Amino acid sequence: MIPSYKQETTIAVPTKTPGTDFWTKVFELYGENRIQMQQNEPSWIEMKPALNENFGRSYNELSQRCRISRGHLEEMKQKHQNVLNNLPKRLPKHTYNPNSKGIVMVGGGPLFNWLAMLSIIQLRDLGSTLPIELILSQKADYSHYYCEKVKKYNAKCVVLSQVLGLPNESQWKFDIHQNRAIGLLVNSFEHVFLLDADNFPVTNIDKYFDSQVYEDHNMVMWPNYQTRSISPLYYDIAGVQLNATKQVRSWSFPLLDPINLSPKQAQNVAVFHDLEGTVPAKSTNSAHLLINKKTHFKALMMSLYYNLLGKDFYYDLFSLGAKGELDKDTLAAAATVTNSSYYQVKSNMKPFVVQLDNGNTGYCATGQHDPQIDYALYSTEYEKLKSNPSNRHQDFKEQSKILDHFYRTFFEKPDKVPLFSVHCNIWKFDPGKLLSNPHIYDPTFNCLKRRMYNRYFYTIGTKSVDFELHRWKSAFKLVCEDKVWFALFENRDFNKLCYFMRNSIQWLTYS
Repeated sequence: MIPSYKQETTIAVPTKTPGTDFWTKVFELYGENRIQMQQNEPSWIEMKPALNENFGRSYNELSQRCRISRGHLEEMKQKHQNVLNNLPKRLPKHTYNPNSKGIVMVGGGPLFNWLAMLSIIQLRDLGSTLPIELILSQKADYSHYYCEKVKKYNAKCVVLSQVLGLPNESQWKFDIHQNRAIGLLVNSFEHVFLLDADNFPVTNIDKYFDSQVYEDHNMVMWPNYQTRSISPLYYDIAGVQLNATKQVRSWSFPLLDPINLSPKQAQNVAVFHDLEGTVPAKSTNSAHLLINKKTHFKALMMSLYYNLLGKDFYYDLFSLGAKGELDKDTLAAAATVTNSSYYQVKSNMKPFVVQLDNGNTGYCATGQHDPQIDYALYSTEYEKLKSNPSNRHQDFKEQSKILDHFYRTFFEKPDKVPLFSVHCNIWKFDPGKLLSNPHIYDPTFNCLKRRMYNRYFYTIGTKSVDFELHRWKSAFKLVCEDKVWFALFENRDFNKLCYFMRNSIQWLTYS
């Protein structure tokens, strides 16, 4: 019999922090440069009707995806310039602890609080000792019971509306995308590793703060599957100077020798985001980020502006109808407009799939790779490529072949560079929901009937660890042995849930 679980209680949290006055002024600047649309006014970003998600990435193909009237374009340009020119020159030291390092996660709501706790425990199991701050959007997300439990792991809850000093929480309604952007700024650390709560790291991430890639760039990002599809109109709005007839990249990699294009080639043939001055073509995953908040403060502030206006303006302008997380391009664009250095991991994401009962394959998660090993491999091998005389002074077709072979040799195969984390963002780890998923649940034996993570193993020291089995063991211990209460399971049959988890652990052990 499972004992009764402690109910959550919400209590008052501090109403002011040392940075409140600073953030109040920053949000006043954002507020003054919001774009006020009239009630029932159609979107200023006029998307072409019946858009296909698969489309070309040349200048002309991107330009045809949407339009903005001249008057609206000028207003967006003016407000963007106002924000860029009037942002504080630096982040005041009283808003963070100079030289500090820490991990930031976005929680809030039953599911993400549960996932965050599992991820926090995993970080500690891997040897991470850095402090963790769990970002909660509003006071309603704050649970004294839950936040006391995470303290055990050197983690604490941070309520955004309190840090920002917003007298009326409805003044700015934050969602998960905006919470990430704000959480990157209002945490107490100078050096920040952002992880979405549905990440499950497989190595101690503390080491990356001392890595060469971080020392060289002060910001590390990870890739997404998509090719960048930011509208050319954005560069006009942001005042970014482009060399529209000079191709400097082939997807993720710099050309060995830049290519001068004719106007026709530049507009109709070349990938627009391979041109000089644009954001590089390989899209970005916003679920993980390593950043120096002090050096990249302005990029973070512009990224937040894009996210605050994202739903009505910048998300459409950046995606043009392509698939992907809404905020995935905001920080890369902000880094470009503020001339901020960053390195984006070159290794392709590792897909984790599960075979469904209907014979189809379902994607359940993606693995992201070790940034330091990736950077060392890229730096060494690209330099070899560049120093080979036979590779130089080639036309784009030949350079593209060389770089494509380079990519396939070192970065396409998912096991060439080890993973640092598995982002379980597609099938989120909710044992209660898995109980009702016929593709993986066996009702006869009340347990899993197939694995979801390709029998993936990682190492801790000399020990090989079964990723999926370890995660179920952590969840079982937390809920069924330690009796920690989670709102996610409030209306669940705990006996059935714990038997399901225990049976699944036994099945995974021998499968």
